[in-house]
Amino acid sequence: MDGTQAAVDVLPALRERLPDLTAAELFLAAGLALVRGHSGLPAPFPDEHPAYLVLECAGRTDPTDALVDALADIPGLRDATVATDVAGQRALWAYREQHTEAISAAGVPVKLDVSVPVAGLPELVDRLPGVIGSGRPVLFGHVNEGNLHVNVLDAADRGEEVTDAVLRLVAELGGSISSEHGVGRAKVPWLGLSRSREEIAAMRAVKNALDPQGMLNPGVLLP
Repeated sequence: MDGTQAAVDVLPALRERLPDLTAAELFLAAGLALVRGHSGLPAPFPDEHPAYLVLECAGRTDPTDALVDALADIPGLRDATVATDVAGQRALWAYREQHTEAISAAGVPVKLDVSVPVAGLPELVDRLPGVIGSGRPVLFGHVNEGNLHVNVLDAADRGEEVTDAVLRLVAELGGSISSEHGVGRAKVPWLGLSRSREEIAAMRAVKNALDPQGMLNPGVLLP
């Protein structure tokens, strides 16, 4: 695809044409290169593209024809391939699923799991290199949810600085500092970027009512 904006732009048409759409996974050229270098996977297409979108449909009938028809005239789509059996599906998913392994093999990343409104995803991707400085970003995520897994290599010595810069950008775009993996302990200092003082006070009141001695997951979410 032409880029993250193109991936976001095709979503409405895909949702309309593919009622059984269950996944729309995004990764970029840098991530694909890292995966291929680590795993030895062949190039998915003859030419390299800025962004890649893995789609999956699940229904009571074979969705292959519907998927082919849906992709026939999508703007911004440079190339496409469709897997019609389990082996083919696994081969396509490998480009996306091996990102985590390839990133870990390349070094110790600063890892963040964030989300923004879907319309803000292209701006987040475009602005991230500028806010993280000298680090090397490797990005992938779930377009349908506006969820982005941010991995920054060559920046382990600036972990807190990079985390602060990324989370403040996410908050500026109206997003959440945590998505799939929760706030935990690591993101507690930045909770105020996504939740108001009133919301945090309400969360603390519930916590105190149910766990007055602070025995359950101490330090998680609330200091």
